[in-house]
Amino acid sequence: MPHLVGLCVAPIRADGLRTLAAWKGLAALAVAVAPSSLALLGAARGGWRILSTAARRRRTSAA
Repeated sequence: MPHLVGLCVAPIRADGLRTLAAWKGLAALAVAVAPSSLALLGAARGGWRILSTAARRRRTSAA
């Protein structure tokens, strides 16, 4: 993933958003990073829900 991001960002760094290659890099970056970010966000949310549910059950059973 870091290599892919580097390939996408290189034309943007070189020319700004003035060339077609830079816009293609931006589009590729959006297509590559958005699904990965959503998956990581979903995993983090699921982990948080599991931990909060476990903590709530632990408090309830201890009382």
